[in-house]
Amino acid sequence: MAYLSAEYLLGPHLANNLVNLGIYDKVCQAIRELGLNFEEVIGQRVYPAAELSEQISTAGKEASGTGNMKFCMNGALMIGTLDGANVEIKDLVGKENFFLFGMTTEEVQQRKAQGYRPRDIYHFNPLLGSVIDLIRDGSFSRGDRELFRPIVDNLLYDDPYMLLADFQSYVDCQNHVGEVYRDKEQWTRMSIFNTARSGFFSSDRTIREYCEDIWKVGPVSVELLTTRDIRTGIREHEISRQSPKLRRSGFPARRSWIRVPG
Repeated sequence: MAYLSAEYLLGPHLANNLVNLGIYDKVCQAIRELGLNFEEVIGQRVYPAAELSEQISTAGKEASGTGNMKFCMNGALMIGTLDGANVEIKDLVGKENFFLFGMTTEEVQQRKAQGYRPRDIYHFNPLLGSVIDLIRDGSFSRGDRELFRPIVDNLLYDDPYMLLADFQSYVDCQNHVGEVYRDKEQWTRMSIFNTARSGFFSSDRTIREYCEDIWKVGPVSVELLTTRDIRTGIREHEISRQSPKLRRSGFPARRSWIRVPG
């Protein structure tokens, strides 16, 4: 239900309420003044701490981004479908180190062609039925049976992402994840393989291929400053700051150094 129910998540709700109150920009500014950057926090703390990455987009939707690669590099195992970069990750780390569930792209297309009826799955899968009923009966909305009606109706009568079709496969795979997680040695071994085999997703390799295949540009040689150059620049910077003549003229202190021939 991730795609359809995004508007019900707390994060978007909070952001929308801040916008409605007219204080969204002020809140963002206050966060920046604290020296915080949410993207950096995620990259530095969340990715290394995660043990399981859930990449559950329906096969063929190409909905996966780069987050799955970052989790993989940091040793998180993945439970995912055969969609987007998930396919490459499974092939690189090995299917034995990847928790796969759901239909293939071909199976998705075939099922749609045959006439997909999500309500039939609801009737014939007791576990799924109980989940849908809990949502519909207001168990998660303090008795309000209307709040999540759009979600329930969409799942039962449309389900464009075929979530109900993948439901049981997901549940079975999660049970397998739980069994493997209890085996610390096996889980650790799989985690190591994920990190060790993720080098393909290096940004250097990606940019190089973009340059060669798309932008059609070659590399540019860059002459780096030597330690002596840097020390000379620092001394010149200090001299410019201490010179009364420069201060009176309003000449700004040097903030960077460039090698000048001669």
